[in-house]
Order: sequence, then structure tokens, then C-alpha cells
Amino acid sequence: MLTVPSDMLLDVYGCVDEPQRWGKWLDALCPALGVRSAIVPVLDQDGLRLHQRWCARDSLSATHADLHDRFVNNDRNPRMNLQLMSQWRQCGILRDRDRFAPDCREYANFRDRLSVVGLGLAVGLRIPLGNGSAFALMLHRPLTDSRPFTNGEEGFLRDLMPHLQQMLRLAARREGGVITRAIDGSILDQLRAGVIICDTDRRVEWLNESAQQLLQQSPCMEERNGFLRCKDNTDDRRLSSLFCRINSTDTQPERRFSSAFRMGDVDAVHVLAFSLVFDRGPMSVSGASSRRTVLIVSEPRRGAIFSPEGISDLLGLTPAEATLAAALCSGHSLQDYADHRGISVGTARVQLKRILAKTDTHRQADLVRQICWSVLGYGLSANGSPAG
Repeated sequence: MLTVPSDMLLDVYGCVDEPQRWGKWLDALCPALGVRSAIVPVLDQDGLRLHQRWCARDSLSATHADLHDRFVNNDRNPRMNLQLMSQWRQCGILRDRDRFAPDCREYANFRDRLSVVGLGLAVGLRIPLGNGSAFALMLHRPLTDSRPFTNGEEGFLRDLMPHLQQMLRLAARREGGVITRAIDGSILDQLRAGVIICDTDRRVEWLNESAQQLLQQSPCMEERNGFLRCKDNTDDRRLSSLFCRINSTDTQPERRFSSAFRMGDVDAVHVLAFSLVFDRGPMSVSGASSRRTVLIVSEPRRGAIFSPEGISDLLGLTPAEATLAAALCSGHSLQDYADHRGISVGTARVQLKRILAKTDTHRQADLVRQICWSVLGYGLSANGSPAG
């Protein structure tokens, strides 16, 4: 009875972080099962055709890769044509005699091409990844070895399969982690604007703190059962349409879309949305889409609150001048400010003139625009208080 050596299992799990270890693992697998060639491809389904997205090979197959690709590993391979095969969708042992009819001409021609590169009988494993993609292990005897694969050798592969499945789960988790590591949550939590990252089906994968607060309090938009939804059916259909446009194959990744939900209402939510495409690494085995939808969300009624301290630091104003500037940015008039501070409007005007001179602005509107368009307009501390 063949058993899977512990060092071979260690190499399988090591491939998650070190894809270069695949070659070493396949080299060890060849003598263990008496095969000449061992490869692990990741295959994507497009209609009734399979396309190889990624592949690792044992050392001998890698040395003869050009020859193998010319005769075997190409679109003429009947194993890539689902019209010719049965049982492709199963998970487990793959045998050509189970997949192809005895009189399949394409398979007969393929066997001739296999013989050109010195390969004979084959056995393999298939593990579905989702979305029509699959991870496979394909093993070929040398052409000179006509022995069928034994029950013990197939049992070896069955024992190996749960470890490969666990390795794939770890690899998918690691790939998903690349997305969250690509953004530093501790930084994005400082933003006043909400940031939501979803997959193409509106499944929420990440939120900054501002987005969490917005979705918890908004009568317009929410996270429901892990998905981004609008509470109004008409708005929800518009949100769904927005996702379809963003993720259309005709849409360039850099294209930005903006939309307002619960339009005209005091509780309206404004959205700026775009997609990000994350490059798949050489060991990307997840069948999930690499495209993510990013939404920047805000509620106009919740305007920015500017702290005098932040304005003072940014523009070099005195505490009193910065307090006036903060009040003006919050929509208060000079009269409101003067009444609240217990000073005359004339004194407030003198302070404003000094501020305008220090900031090289000429009107109150120019001063407010300069502050609102500064970094203070986007900053929010992690606990929800104004930045500064």
C-alpha cells in the first residue's frame, strides 16, 4: 500500500507561499508513482473549451517544455474540449478511458502526439475552484511502460487530494488577503468619506469606519446579509445597474461613475464608483474574479467639521483666527460668529482681513474653498471626530 510521505505534504503546503517549490514536489512525485511527466495546470472554462491559465511542471517536462507545448499542451489537446469528454465536472480521479469514447478520433490522434514526446498512459486529479475553473494534476507513464495505474497508485492520489484541496483553500485565502493588504485600513479609517470594496456581485469585502457608520445610520443604503443594498427598490435597481456598468467588459478600469441615491432627499447618499483589477500572481489558483468595485460614499447633509487646531497648523493662523475660519467653513456668518463669541462684527471683520492676508485670498468664499479643498476636507480621525 502506497502512502504519501510527510515531506511531500510539507512541500504541497509550502507551495502556497513559495510557488517555486512545485517543481521539487513534482520531481518527487514522478518516481513515487512511476511516471515520466507530472504537471499541475489551472484551467478556466470558456463555453465548451478549457484554457490553461497557469501551469507548473516537473524538471524533465520543464526542460522539454517547447516540445510538449508543440505536440501536447495546446488547443488541439482533446482534454481541453468539453464536447469530447464526459465526467470533466467530477472531482477526483481522471482517467482518459472514462473521459473519451473508444472510437474518439481526436483522442487517437492525441495519443500519437503523446508518443512523439515519449509519453504514454495517463492518470490525474481534478479539483473544482468555482466559476468553471479547476486545478488539475496530470501524470503520464513513459511511452515504454504500458502498465495500467494500479489501485494502490490511484489510492495514493486519493489520499493526496484532501491535502491539495486544503492547500488551494489556503492559496485562495492568501490571494484574498492581497486585496486587503493592498489598502491600509488604518489609513483609510481616517477618511471622512466612506470607502466600500465589493466583488462584482455587490458582496461587501471591506469597509472603512466612515462607511460602517453610514450604512448603520443611513435610511437609504445598508449592508444586508453581506451584500450592499439600497432600501428603496428603485434605488436598489439603479445600484445594480451601476455595478453592471462598472464591471462590463467594455468598461475601462479607470472609468469613474457617480450617482445619487434617494435623490433630493435630506438623507441622500452620493456615490463615486470605479473598479480595480488586481493582477493574478504566478500561483493564483482562485477561480474568483480579480476585479473589485470600489465605492466612495458620502451624505451631503453630514458636511465636514473643521477643527480650529487643524486649520491653525495648516495655514499658520492664530487660535482666534482659526476658530473664525472653522466657523465660516461650517456655514456660519460673521454675525453668527460674533454673536457666539461675544464680540462686535467689526472685530470679526478685522480678524477676517488678517486671515485673508495670511492665506493670500481676497474673499471669504475663496478662503472657505481653500480650506474645504485642502487635506482637512478629507480627514477624519479613527473615532469619528474631526481631523486636526
